[in-house]
Amino acid sequence: MKTLAVLLIPVFAVLACTLPALSATINIPDDYAAIQAGIDASSDGDTVLVQPGTYVENINFNGHSIVLGSLFLTTGNSSYISSTIIDGDSSGTVVAIESGEDSTCIIKGLTITNGMNYYGGGIYCINSSPKILSNIISNNFAITTFLCAKGGGIYVEESNSIIESNHIIINYSGDSGGGIYSFNADIIFHYNQIFNNIINPDYGGGGGGMICDGGSPIIANNIFEENAVAVGICGGLYIYNVEDVFVMNNTIKNNNGNFIGGIGCNGTGVISNNIINGNTAESFAGMQCGVFEGSVYNNLIYQNISVWNGAGVGINAQAQINFHHNIIYKNICLSGSGGGIFLDNSLARIYNNTISNNYCENGGGGGIRSMGLSEGAKLWNNIVWNNIASDSSQVTIEESDSLLVSYCNIQDGWPGINNIDCDPMFCNPNLDDYYLAFNSCCVGAGCDSLGNPDPSVHIGAYGIGCFAGDSCVYIPGDINGDGLVIGSDVIFAAAYFKGSGNLPPVQCYDDIAESWLYTAGDVNGDCQFIGSDITYLARYFRGEGSPPQWCPQTPPFEE
Repeated sequence: MKTLAVLLIPVFAVLACTLPALSATINIPDDYAAIQAGIDASSDGDTVLVQPGTYVENINFNGHSIVLGSLFLTTGNSSYISSTIIDGDSSGTVVAIESGEDSTCIIKGLTITNGMNYYGGGIYCINSSPKILSNIISNNFAITTFLCAKGGGIYVEESNSIIESNHIIINYSGDSGGGIYSFNADIIFHYNQIFNNIINPDYGGGGGGMICDGGSPIIANNIFEENAVAVGICGGLYIYNVEDVFVMNNTIKNNNGNFIGGIGCNGTGVISNNIINGNTAESFAGMQCGVFEGSVYNNLIYQNISVWNGAGVGINAQAQINFHHNIIYKNICLSGSGGGIFLDNSLARIYNNTISNNYCENGGGGGIRSMGLSEGAKLWNNIVWNNIASDSSQVTIEESDSLLVSYCNIQDGWPGINNIDCDPMFCNPNLDDYYLAFNSCCVGAGCDSLGNPDPSVHIGAYGIGCFAGDSCVYIPGDINGDGLVIGSDVIFAAAYFKGSGNLPPVQCYDDIAESWLYTAGDVNGDCQFIGSDITYLARYFRGEGSPPQWCPQTPPFEE
């Protein structure tokens, strides 16, 4: 036994040397009065836990990959975010992360305010990749007396940071990125609220809410609202020189720019499933694609207002994009042209969009305006309908332009292969419902990507979604459509199933089953119209059964 113990001593010594040190929690102000002192005393993997209060400091992680946060970390109580404040006292960046910190470095649940610096008034992050989570970043300045000041709230460069669930509000920059400036960074930026950030009106610049200059960022599920650039480019979100950017599921609304209100894009990537509305600008209030190559699809672009051109969308400067399945409606240009889309020297492929109810008060092309020899642009499978302008309400082009238009439904007609001019029968455009009735002339009238007619392709952004141009209006059990539920409905249904009667007059489209249903005849609520419905209705009339039900997927709509 003695020999065994002697042999084990060196083994235990080796194990003790190789085991990682246990992480510690350093409490502020109990262990250290200042947050910086706690950071300096920490080791990688430690947590610096800050109690509620205001700490007037400018802190630097100095290479420590630690977790810094409020009691929100341990409780999940969001009230600790606003009550745990790091105040930079206008004497520099509030939080600096610049020494190669990795993704185990986390800053979470704090209010970061009153920072002032050339780059990154609130947070300055370079060559590091921390996680920045659930903070309030407000009232910070990228100093306005410096023309190249960038990132009032956050400046991030050469980083793979995850920036998530932050409130980035009321920050200022003298040049670019009122809320955040991202430079050559592959950040994941999602679930943030970017409100009321401003580019100082004394200078130009861009990106009142956010600018991404280079890199391959992912920007998803954010809200950009009421950000502004008084003299410069793009009030909301400006992406420039990026590669393979993804901008998805964001709401970009009520932003203001001198040139571009909502979103401006240059580079390569995908912009999809965004809501872009209520933005204002001198030109291109909703969206502008310049030197951009990629896809723009499934976006709602509406109620944007420009003084001059392109209230909804501007596509120009050799943009080579696939622009498809977007709804562009109720945009207004007060002067100029292109209420829906403004094309200038474009190579865009524009297909399966719905462009409706746009307005140019004093210009041409309420729906589309094309100029600058956009002979490379091609339009197919689009609906251009009910737009208004003082000159050529639907489409206006220059005489020298050779825009290729085919398989489109354009009000008042347009030359080209298989273009049509007929009411598209939207379900309810007054309620912004641009799905098609099953008997719309746009159903099955489109073409495939090679320009061949294809009865499975509809014209417009949306497919079938209603009956006869309206929401589904019916009375359960009124199978013959006479407004009454009586015995004659049983007779009508029986004749239909025997093949000797007429079709029930009311159909509704079931989005879940992706099929049509004679809804008034589905009296037992099983989402089918079959013989058992006759039995069910007959039992009801005999007083032996329940009243008619409806399929939960297609409830009746009352006019």
